[in-house]
Amino acid sequence: SNIYQEGGGTLTAAEGAYLFDSREISTEVKQTMLTGYITGDAFTLPWNNQIVPLVLGAEFRKDEIITDANPVAAEGLLWGYFSDEGADGSRNLKEVFFETEAPLLRGEKWAEELTVTASGRWTDETFYDPETTFSLKAIYRPTEWFTIRGTRGTSYRAPNLRERFLNGTSGFSTLSDPCV
Repeated sequence: SNIYQEGGGTLTAAEGAYLFDSREISTEVKQTMLTGYITGDAFTLPWNNQIVPLVLGAEFRKDEIITDANPVAAEGLLWGYFSDEGADGSRNLKEVFFETEAPLLRGEKWAEELTVTASGRWTDETFYDPETTFSLKAIYRPTEWFTIRGTRGTSYRAPNLRERFLNGTSGFSTLSDPCV
């Protein structure tokens, strides 16, 4: 019988296998990380006896992605779905970093607080050239009720694992794109 008949009808096993299927994707992300750092007081400011702390550290990270997509997902065999072959690969990331803060003024007339914070990081990622990033921050509080804050810095973003190791995907090439 036919599923379009009154009452719905039934399908043979072959018809059901042709019309109905499942799209299955399984992705595993593994991360191994080793981080070490030391902290302490670097020195004391001579004019106000405020301690300047310092953090020094290093990190090693290995990121892995493994995707298992069935043929329906990998080849985009269901109407309204794109093909997605997943992503497979690994990368290493090595970093060295520091951070410090200098409380330059405290409790002075027209300077309840003047603090400068500095941090920096050197990043070496497997597939890209090493980069150095920094952040400088300053807080000036002339009175208890008024604060001025400024920040200057840089950032580093390597592609995430899926972006870097994508095996293949497609978009929608017709007007039936559900994202339109």
